[in-house]
Amino acid sequence: MKRNALNFLLSLLSSRIKTKSSNFLEKWSKILAESSMYSLPEFELNGEKKFIEDTKVPLERVIDGGANQGDWSATLIQTRPELKDVVLIEPNKQLSQALRARFHDESKVTVKCFALDYRNDALPFTFDTKIDTHAHLNFWSTNKSEPELVPTRTIDELMKELKWPSIDLLKLDLEGFDHYALLGARQTLTEGKISLIQFEITRGWEQSGCSPCAAVRFLDQLGFDLYYIHLEGLKQIKISETPHFSIYSNFCACLRGLKLPT
Repeated sequence: MKRNALNFLLSLLSSRIKTKSSNFLEKWSKILAESSMYSLPEFELNGEKKFIEDTKVPLERVIDGGANQGDWSATLIQTRPELKDVVLIEPNKQLSQALRARFHDESKVTVKCFALDYRNDALPFTFDTKIDTHAHLNFWSTNKSEPELVPTRTIDELMKELKWPSIDLLKLDLEGFDHYALLGARQTLTEGKISLIQFEITRGWEQSGCSPCAAVRFLDQLGFDLYYIHLEGLKQIKISETPHFSIYSNFCACLRGLKLPT
């Protein structure tokens, strides 16, 4: 009896050690998977510029959500001669004015000053000009700076206004509100009217209460393949193997059937 009890305890201890070891390895494998997607913040070095230049899909109608200072759109205009219309969306009033001045001579450019969301509403908008030009939407005000209310609109409503047949590329850089913007494009996405979506994931997603994995699975269900953008090109990612992550990284969702160079 004593020997049987001892064997049982040893077996139980061994099982717990194996479980802890397995959990440890699983944890670190997820950390490594997440770290492999880390991108450099520099536009020219992280693959974003290369993605714009090398994408073989014609880009005639483009929406730049979170246009900031307009560097991304400027590259688009310079490298894509087939471009007909590009809408720059920037909720920061000062940056919107600067964008209008920068692209004053570009007839294909339209600048709109509002934020993208899943509803037509207004949300507190905070930014600190002493740090950088990045800003954040919030569901509640913060103590760091005095917020101002900015109007929010959906991509579905914008499409009705523009009367575009489709969007060739939707670029989102919304500091954590990207998923909400996608929810505001449900009708357009369901109808298959968006071919490519470029979006950025940062820690801002956590602050806004969004899950990158939920966004990825949302796009998968709507018929998109997911690619990680890096300097060497595009790397396709299996949805089932996508880890939970929120470090700075850039992705492209491509409507299935379109061929992208990898």
